[in-house]
Amino acid sequence: MSSSPKDAARDELGADEKEPTDLPFPSSLCHGCAARRYIRSGRGSVFILCPLLSQKYPRQPVSMCSLFQPISDDSEAKKEK
Repeated sequence: MSSSPKDAARDELGADEKEPTDLPFPSSLCHGCAARRYIRSGRGSVFILCPLLSQKYPRQPVSMCSLFQPISDDSEAKKEK
């Protein structure tokens, strides 16, 4: 199965990569959520993906979320595996 150039341009940050240093919307609640993932575009933009919401890329900055899961030591250990 071949991927399109558009799909190839999107790159999920792997466990071996550090979080982006210049996070979009630094005040967003999403940065403190265990469920969030950062997606980097081919042009270097960073997006916040939420696998818990039907709208996978919520409007930023998020200040309230009923599905928010605070990052704990356990959730960080799971992401590194």
